[in-house]
Amino acid sequence: MKYPDFTATLKASVLQGEGEDCVFELSLRAISRAGPKLKKMADHKELPVYKAGYDLVLEVFKLGKDLQKEYKYTVGERMKTDALELMTLVFRANTRRDRNEVLQLARERCENIRLCFRLLHDLRQLPLKKLVAVNEKIELVARQLAGWQKSGNQK
Repeated sequence: MKYPDFTATLKASVLQGEGEDCVFELSLRAISRAGPKLKKMADHKELPVYKAGYDLVLEVFKLGKDLQKEYKYTVGERMKTDALELMTLVFRANTRRDRNEVLQLARERCENIRLCFRLLHDLRQLPLKKLVAVNEKIELVARQLAGWQKSGNQK
């Protein structure tokens, strides 16, 4: 007797009174038929946004060590905290079905980092060339987060 899907299999087993063993066996068949259809969640370390975000974190830490003392422990620490939190939010977004709120927080962290770099440039702690290079990395992460958020909203 062939069953077209798992639901029909389960109902048929219960109605015929074949017992729990039969339901278990049939459910395994349904799972094995679904095989390639089941999607495995991507490892967060393999996501392009994670890789781009990690490059941004490296840049934040490298530039933070060259700041004057008065900015190193205020703006510099804030940037480091936001950059690390950004990476945590990317991980969280990858593990949740409803990731819209988490992605919005991640985008806010990107803007905080961008603001801190702009502030450092205005305070003459960061040359324009470095600001442009870092801003490109921030923009790459922000665009990927926005795209991820947009694709989640369409479902």
